[in-house]
Amino acid sequence: GYTSLLVKDGILYVVADTGRMYAYDSKNGKELWTYNLGTVGKGSPVWADGKLYVMEVNGNIHILKPSREKCEELSHVQLLARVDKGMDEIYASPAIADGRIYFVTRDRTICIGDKNRKPSSDPVPPLAEEKPMQDKIASIQLVPYEVAVTQGEKIDYEILAYDANGRFIKKVDGKLTPDPGMEAVKVDGMSVTTPSDLKAPAAGTVSVKVGDVTSEARIRVFPP
Repeated sequence: GYTSLLVKDGILYVVADTGRMYAYDSKNGKELWTYNLGTVGKGSPVWADGKLYVMEVNGNIHILKPSREKCEELSHVQLLARVDKGMDEIYASPAIADGRIYFVTRDRTICIGDKNRKPSSDPVPPLAEEKPMQDKIASIQLVPYEVAVTQGEKIDYEILAYDANGRFIKKVDGKLTPDPGMEAVKVDGMSVTTPSDLKAPAAGTVSVKVGDVTSEARIRVFPP
């Protein structure tokens, strides 16, 4: 099936793409019962307030009360399309918050639950104190990191330096080194010119070292 599994009170619920929902003992795998939904469901079932909410793609919403012995249907709603003929479509899983359940379909959003409940949320923690920028270079980045170019094309690079907290310090200078696959390129300062006589595509990297830290960038070169 397309949906996620759901486990509640020792029962494993599985919605298959055959339009059936299966209940198993979550410890030994024994099948307890099968419930016929109708058609395929892609939104995952959810459990709320002692009930199981299951959807079908073709606009059907089932509210069920399952047990180990059986599955009782409490409600079954078919949603007609609002923007076209036929049925609405449901691909999303329901969302639960503050005593309410939200269903998002192709054509609408539906909320069921206590209309008098007020929204609540956990307090937002304060931001951590920002650490001051350090002068020591902890990492560098060679940019552009990845390019795809034609033969004979020139690529201009920059080296960006960062501290241990990932904060940008400054641009620095370095010496580019062609790595395996890019031996034929011409290096001029912080620029690389790809070979102009390729017979087949080539790929490789160029690298740079500043102090004890290194960085590399990938190049793919294609003949005309």
